[in-house]
Amino acid sequence: MEDLDWQFDPIPDYDNHWNAWDGGEQNTPIKESNQTICLDSDEEAGPSKVDESEERSLFLDEYSTPITSTKRRFQSTTRSVSKNAKCSTQVPGNSLSLRRRSYSHCELTPIVKPENRKRKSTEGCLTPAKPVKERVLPKPTRPPKRTFVVNEFFGVYCLINRSNKPRWKNRCYIGKTTDPNRRIEQHNGGMDKGGAKKTHDRGPWDMACIIHGFPNAISTLQFEWAWQNPGKSVTIKGKCLDKKEAKETTFAHNIRIACYLMNCDRWKDLALTFQWLIPKEEIPFPPQVPFPPQMRVAYGLIECGKTAVPIGFDELESLQKCLICGKTIVELRQLGRCLSCRAQHHLICWANGALSTKKQRYLWPVEAKCQKCENVNLWGDIIRDQRMFLKTDEAQKVPELQNLLLKKVLNVM
Repeated sequence: MEDLDWQFDPIPDYDNHWNAWDGGEQNTPIKESNQTICLDSDEEAGPSKVDESEERSLFLDEYSTPITSTKRRFQSTTRSVSKNAKCSTQVPGNSLSLRRRSYSHCELTPIVKPENRKRKSTEGCLTPAKPVKERVLPKPTRPPKRTFVVNEFFGVYCLINRSNKPRWKNRCYIGKTTDPNRRIEQHNGGMDKGGAKKTHDRGPWDMACIIHGFPNAISTLQFEWAWQNPGKSVTIKGKCLDKKEAKETTFAHNIRIACYLMNCDRWKDLALTFQWLIPKEEIPFPPQVPFPPQMRVAYGLIECGKTAVPIGFDELESLQKCLICGKTIVELRQLGRCLSCRAQHHLICWANGALSTKKQRYLWPVEAKCQKCENVNLWGDIIRDQRMFLKTDEAQKVPELQNLLLKKVLNVM
């Protein structure tokens, strides 16, 4: 049990005796154990002689509450000490001096010793603990940003007018693009969105078909101009294609012109694809114009894809030996690979082998057969695949990943 001091009037203790009043009459001393305060007197208590400077203002009046000091107190049970009364109070083992007062009510307030008490703030609450530092979580590591390379796409399309106005209804427009989805939005948005002057305020328009697979933009522009001006083009001059036949629609007339253009010497050896973007608009090709055997017919919309630049060795493979000459391929520009099994060949060796089987002399082959899987690849697809991995290698910023072959193969439509 912690030691307690009972604060009342500060009167010294003489040999465990205390004076009841100034008369000098002594009462029973307080024992060390089970000490008892005995007020045993039937006489009237004399007036208390207390110096006003000594006296602490512990009581305001008879019914007031004692003024608390800065020391920590804890309230005990109120003991009533009255005149001409015997009072017996149990207190702890320390000596105690008590001066009899003229108050009918008094309260003994024990005070904890300074060495045993806890510090208290001026507001009467325990001092707050040190603020806990907030736990700073590490920022999540973001994966490195991938760089993408847009795949090459060159196409010439045909639009059909869907306006309700008889002046513009079912009219056609020929144009070229590198992104069909973006281009149709521009035409329907007008010149403010990048559309053509001839399609401005005459919509809506539908992109019915597109011919793609041209090797470069120059070849695409030449095909577009010939399709728009069949009577002026040298390639199909004399075919009488500038006028429609009897009962022939404008769209059917444009399809017939496109078939003649794809069969001329300038474009018949290319790996072109005729794609119906709106399958319900499909019409039969004219029987008098044979369709080139290497050209493909496809259906559905086109998504111009992107190729991500590799960020690790798991997306790349090293250059190997040519399957034709057996020599090691040193640079990516010398490489031509099969689109089925990714077998590597020298581009010159592969082209010379393909041209040797043809009776007619060409500047480049139409198709080439793989020496490993014996699959036939169109030469235009081989060149576009080579351009794809060359562009990704040029965009590669890590020196250790340069001059390595991309595992991804061109997606042939």
